[in-house]
Amino acid sequence: MTRPDPPAPPPPPVAVPPEPDDHRDHAVQPPAPGRPRQPAGGDPPAAVGVERARLVALYQQRGLSIRKVAAELGLPPKQVARLLDHYGIPRHLTTTPAVLPPTAELAARYQAGWTLRKIAAHYQVSYSRVRSLLLAEPTVRLRPPPSQARHRPDSSQ
Repeated sequence: MTRPDPPAPPPPPVAVPPEPDDHRDHAVQPPAPGRPRQPAGGDPPAAVGVERARLVALYQQRGLSIRKVAAELGLPPKQVARLLDHYGIPRHLTTTPAVLPPTAELAARYQAGWTLRKIAAHYQVSYSRVRSLLLAEPTVRLRPPPSQARHRPDSSQ
């Protein structure tokens, strides 16, 4: 008597990748500054009693920063930021572009005796920005910093 052929082995299991969690596997790019962010949907992040109208009044109408809104509401700034996102309230622009006068005006102030730091403070820009603009101006020769002027070795000895 012959034996029947043994049954074929079952096929190996196919590995199925798990469904991605939307909040973990996808890199989310923040929207451009000043544009509304997409509401997160669902309940607001653990801030019972903070309504959209209150946030709009503080953040948009009064123009307070996130930190100042957070201080007024008694919440952490990150929570206020999440609420703004949740309610779709557009964020303030983070910086305002500095408007500088023509380099000739900077040069005139410098040649009139203003220091680089005083010019920078006057126009609310960095010292390095003023310095680089004046270095590019062919009519201006920068004075040595006061620290170098005081500590020059005496050549008469």
